[in-house]
Amino acid sequence: MRDVYQMAPGDFAESVGILRDNTLLVHSVWLTDDDIRVIARNKANIAHCPASNSKLASGFCRVPELLEAGVNVCLGTDAATCDNAHDMFDAMRLAALIHKPRLLNPLVVPAETAIEMATINGAKALKKDHLIGSLEVGKKADIITIDTNHPRLVPNVNPVSAVVYSAKGSDVDNVIIDGKWIVENRQILTIDQRAVMEKAKQAIVQLHKRTGVENRSRWATAG
Repeated sequence: MRDVYQMAPGDFAESVGILRDNTLLVHSVWLTDDDIRVIARNKANIAHCPASNSKLASGFCRVPELLEAGVNVCLGTDAATCDNAHDMFDAMRLAALIHKPRLLNPLVVPAETAIEMATINGAKALKKDHLIGSLEVGKKADIITIDTNHPRLVPNVNPVSAVVYSAKGSDVDNVIIDGKWIVENRQILTIDQRAVMEKAKQAIVQLHKRTGVENRSRWATAG
């Protein structure tokens, strides 16, 4: 881009007016120091997708540097093809882990920051932090509860650390959205989960038939 427009990507984005406080930049790997300064100056937001970036070997989003510059960084999972689990707990754990060895600093992206990236920072990026993203009077009642009796969560000395480094999406036993029960005792109340799963199985078979894509594993597998 520098060769074509004679400016860095961040400067170009700023020059055409696409960097604003309601701009959400997804992935944002290979940012330069200048890019980070431009993003911070324009109060744009970053959606960090650590699982996708890791699986595709896309590179590292410089999350600690962005946070240090005052940039609002939230978390994403990207598509099913590059983040198979779609698990925000996995995203938090990876976001809290992968930047530590990159910078050789065990203190960057602590557990508290990872949870903020998954909750209130996402709400800020959507300009909805006055409604969602935290449990406060006047906001929507968006709540999950986690079963802390799972072996990987016992003993639970530090709940914040346990949520980020030990918990999985499957540990969530209740989900309430805007005061409405969506999941209760791990049972989804709003859809027929078995029916959806059967449709998904049928859909992938048909997709493979139409595209001619076959199992790419070097091991022989069934199903």
